[in-house]
Amino acid sequence: MTNDKIELDYGIVELRKDGILSFDYFGNKNNDISVEQMEETLEIYLKLTENKLVPFCVDAPKLFNLTNEQKEFALNTTPMFASALGLVEKSPLTRNLVHVITYFNKPPFPVKMFKTKPEALAWLQQYT
Repeated sequence: MTNDKIELDYGIVELRKDGILSFDYFGNKNNDISVEQMEETLEIYLKLTENKLVPFCVDAPKLFNLTNEQKEFALNTTPMFASALGLVEKSPLTRNLVHVITYFNKPPFPVKMFKTKPEALAWLQQYT
């Protein structure tokens, strides 16, 4: 498997050699992502993965407040390409909040929060 990397104005999408799909969000001045950008990345995810389920790592420490529309979009589309989800978040409060949310609203794949991207990638290896 070869590395496929696509650089966008707001982040980098990469299908790594180990089969893990990665999205590194580096944001904009408002630290937000539009639904249009989310739709753009979805198209890229589906193209890179060839519509197969793969482990997915999201490193988006600057992305804090998603609107209800953005949350709904993510909840509805992530199962289209992700077999497991490793989220990188440096804030312990946010990590705990996501843990509670996923405990009560079980996603159709494993989800875990991490302090660093290498930790997330190491955990996702079991799903490749």
